[in-house]
Amino acid sequence: MLIPFDRIVKQYGKPKGILHLGANIGEEAESYKKQGVKNVIWVEANPVIYQKLFDNVFKLGHQAFNFCVGDENKETVLHVANNDSQSSSVLELGTHKKQHPSVYYTHDINVSMKRIDSVFSSEHLGGIDFVNLDLQGFEMQALIGMGELLDQFKYVYLEVNKADVYKGCAQFNEIEKFLNARGFRHVETAKWIGDWSDAFFTKK
Repeated sequence: MLIPFDRIVKQYGKPKGILHLGANIGEEAESYKKQGVKNVIWVEANPVIYQKLFDNVFKLGHQAFNFCVGDENKETVLHVANNDSQSSSVLELGTHKKQHPSVYYTHDINVSMKRIDSVFSSEHLGGIDFVNLDLQGFEMQALIGMGELLDQFKYVYLEVNKADVYKGCAQFNEIEKFLNARGFRHVETAKWIGDWSDAFFTKK
């Protein structure tokens, strides 16, 4: 997270629980733990990485799921990146190629894409009010796939882009417009790294 989680908690309040989409191996688990957040659900698309994620977060009492988050329920292709899958995406690399030339896709795998509102109910996500999206250009589709469940969230933290870092990815202004319409306001953006950064929104 480019915006430190401890500072978010200090400045905006501690969330009751976290839904983390695009979990990788759960690198943020210790930060969540240090701030006393125990109710965490992780979702990771890559089945190989998911096994490492599960091992890391199960001991903390967290839940972990293995599927690709999106705005449809269908089978799709995940392009797996060479940097421990951190830059893996369902989208092709765009300006990412020039700005991070050492990162590239090594192979593709077939994965199941699912809408969040088709997997979880409001009861399942009860008490969770913070969503963290790190989906390599697919954040807008994930937000759409949350459907009405998004209304129960108070905080949205996500990776944003101001160019086609991944081909066809939503731009920051599109995401801001979408979230504004759902009752969120943009409160902070980290320093841009080329064409991407992290942004934080809270309920108005």
